[in-house]
Amino acid sequence: MPNDLSHSLAPSFEGLPSNRLDDPGVVAAVTKKLFTELNPASNFAKVIALDVIQVELDVMRLRQAKADVVDGALKAELASLLYNGQIKIGSHHGRLKYKFQLKLVADVMRGRPGVARRLETVLRYYGETPSGLRARVFRRHMDVSQKIDAQLERLERRRRNLRRDLDLYQSARAQVIEAESVDA
Repeated sequence: MPNDLSHSLAPSFEGLPSNRLDDPGVVAAVTKKLFTELNPASNFAKVIALDVIQVELDVMRLRQAKADVVDGALKAELASLLYNGQIKIGSHHGRLKYKFQLKLVADVMRGRPGVARRLETVLRYYGETPSGLRARVFRRHMDVSQKIDAQLERLERRRRNLRRDLDLYQSARAQVIEAESVDA
C-alpha cells in the first residue's frame, strides 16, 4: 500500500532517499547529480540548468506530497475501519484489540512482508477488499490529488520547456564552435 517514488525516478537517483527532500544534504546530492547529467557548457546554460534542477526538485516534492496524502488517508481509513469495527473481543481484552489494530496499520504502512494476506483476511471480515478501501480513499481525497496533479502537470511542462531551451542553446553553441574551428 505505501507509495514508493523510486520507480518514477531516473536510475541516477538510486541510493538517494528521495522521500527526504527537506534534508539539505539530500537536496545537494540530487542537485549535484542532476547538474552533472545536464552538463551545462556555459554560464547561461548553467542558469537554465539550475532552473531545470529547481523544477525537478519541486516535481519530486509534489510527488512525495501526493504519496504522503494517499498514505495518510489510507492509514486513517484503515484505522477508522478497525477502530470502529465490530471485532468481538471481550471488554477486558480491549487493550489487546487496540494493540492489534495499531500493529496491523503500522505493518500495512511499512509494507511488511506477508501483511497483505493478513490485511485481506481482516478486511474480508468487515466485508471490504484492499482495492475497495483504496477506491474509497481516492474518492474522498480526489480534490487534493487533482490539485497536486494539475500543479505537477504545470511543473512538468515547464521542465520540458526548460530542458528543450537548454538543449537548443547547447546545440546552437556547439554548431558555432564547430563552425569557428572549421574556418580556422
